[in-house]
Amino acid sequence: MTVHWVPLESNPDTLNKFTARVGMLPEAWQWCDVFGLDDELLMMVPQPVVAVTLLFPHKKFEQKRADQIERLTKAGAQVVSDQVFYMEQHIGNACGTVACMHALANSADITGMPASSPAATFVSEQRSKKSSAADIGHALASASAIHESSEDAAAGGQTDAPDADADTDYHFIVFTCVDGQVYELDGRKKVPIAHGPVSDMGLLPSVAKVIREEFIAHHPDGNYNMMALCNTA
Repeated sequence: MTVHWVPLESNPDTLNKFTARVGMLPEAWQWCDVFGLDDELLMMVPQPVVAVTLLFPHKKFEQKRADQIERLTKAGAQVVSDQVFYMEQHIGNACGTVACMHALANSADITGMPASSPAATFVSEQRSKKSSAADIGHALASASAIHESSEDAAAGGQTDAPDADADTDYHFIVFTCVDGQVYELDGRKKVPIAHGPVSDMGLLPSVAKVIREEFIAHHPDGNYNMMALCNTA
């Protein structure tokens, strides 16, 4: 990666500032903290939830990621809906921005994201071009309105923002629902990861199950942070 953006801080204020500017969502849609994976803590999160971010110590998962991609990129290994909007990450430290863009793009029908918003415009242009995930990731580097919004949100975090080219230990991904399936969208992977149907309990409990089994079970001593994009009305 030759292009670097200042990383977004993992707190709701930062993500809300970014998504409000690029997504122009109705005010009720906000990012909220998810304080834990216990049922009681999950029930504290307003509903409905359309996306869930996870910040995790990615260096502990490098071999697991490589093995997973080798397995899932083989023909027929998984079925992914053609309605999933997905981009690879080709901008250093932009994982939070990519996660938010994935969340906005794949929940637009529910949140009512205006077609005139920078995020919706970017998504529409890339869909109309039938761009590949790699091409979309490269196109993001030239999306000035999104870049400016990301840098502005990063500058307003609770702690001093690191340099754009800093080597960060943590990585943002997002989970969302498309056509009734839970998808893990991680710009560092070549493909979306399908995790099966959303349970009757909803997206958040379904994602919590994936995080327990695929992340915490692999590295139980790691620090994790979750946020949910939800309707707070």
